[in-house]
Order: sequence, then structure tokens, then C-alpha cells
Amino acid sequence: MNIPFSLGQAVTLMILVFLIAFVWMVKGESVKRQEQIALTLSLLGAIAFVITVFDRRQNQIKDINNATHTLVFDELKNQQDNFIGLIEKFKNNYPESYELYDEMFNINTPGPNGIPNKPPNVDPLRKQIVEQMLSNSVFQTVENYMTIATLTLPMTNRQWMVRMLQWFTSPILQSNFKKYEQNYAPDVVDFINALITNANALQVDLHAGIPPTPALYQTYASNVSFVPRVIKKQ
Repeated sequence: MNIPFSLGQAVTLMILVFLIAFVWMVKGESVKRQEQIALTLSLLGAIAFVITVFDRRQNQIKDINNATHTLVFDELKNQQDNFIGLIEKFKNNYPESYELYDEMFNINTPGPNGIPNKPPNVDPLRKQIVEQMLSNSVFQTVENYMTIATLTLPMTNRQWMVRMLQWFTSPILQSNFKKYEQNYAPDVVDFINALITNANALQVDLHAGIPPTPALYQTYASNVSFVPRVIKKQ
């Protein structure tokens, strides 16, 4: 609701009305003393009401601004914890993490044997352990997103959906989810399965030669439905 004038203007107008009425009451011989008092109290009450309404409105506007600032701050923290932190884990576990990272983030750099810059002499057992650890970090990031989805901005939610859809085009990630899905709640399992289904459909289009445009990713991301977890206040 837009307010056409400020609180100060409204109070000034009410005081002016009060002064006019007061002068009229004092000068008016036909106005009884009791009526003067009643009218005075009514005008004072009206002024108090206007001040209260405008003060409440100002507090509402302030609360909305504070909530927006908090929302932006929380989203920055979520990005730091759930996305940048994930990238840091991959970096800290290089070179064993390289192949999973390549599948999830589409490095697309030419290299020998058809694999972009694949690091040589990677211990296969350590590689498997690192991939399983990082995969579970991704699954936990998805679960965290389900909780913060109601707190983030709509545009950011769409970005998260596209981002996670791209992650689950990874065969390694999909395979590890089948190994560990019993460790996650049913709503997380349903959500990730929906991501996998649409990621595979996306891959079919990409292999058919359809350009990997943002619109294509957003189309498949919009097909993924889930119910955000509601944070209950204590």
C-alpha cells in the first residue's frame, strides 16, 4: 500500500483541524462545554490513531527491509557453505577428484585419450574413496538446499535447480547415489531421483546435437518438483 503523504504531514493536518475546531468551539456560543470537551477528546483520539497507524506502517516497512537484507546475507552464506565449499573439497582432493569434477562441471578441455587433461598415475582405490566422499558431500548439499529453498530468492532457486541438474549428469555421481541412497530421507531420495531422471533426458538432447543453452537447462530444471522443508520456529 502506497502512502500519498508522510507521517509528519498527516499529523500536521490533524493538528490544523484540531486548532480550527478548537477555535470554533471557543468562539461558538451555541456549543456547550460538554460538547467542546467531547469533540476535543475525539480529535485527540483521531490524532493518536493516525500516529499509531503510520508508526505501525513504518515499522512494517523497516521489518520488510531487514528481512530482505537478512535473506540476501543468508543466501551469500549458503552459497559459501554449499557451493564454494564444495568446490574447495574438490580442489583439496585433486587429482583423485578430477574425473568426478569433470563430469559434474563440464570442463570440456581437449586432452589425450578423449579425457580432458586427465591426471596420470592416480591411485584407483584412493580415487574411489575420494569420489564416494565427494558424492556424499553433493547429496548433503542437495539436502541442505531443500531446507534453505524457502529462505532464498526465487531467481536464486532457479539457479540452484539448474546447477544441481548439471551435477547429476555425472555417471559417477548417479552410481554412488544408488550405493548410498538408503542413508538419506525419502524426500531427499525422491528429489535426487527426479534430478537424475531429468539429467538423463537432458543428456539425450545434448547427445542428439541440441545446443546446451541456458534455456535448455532451465526447461529440464523446471520439470524437477519437490517439497521444500519448512523450518519450524521453536
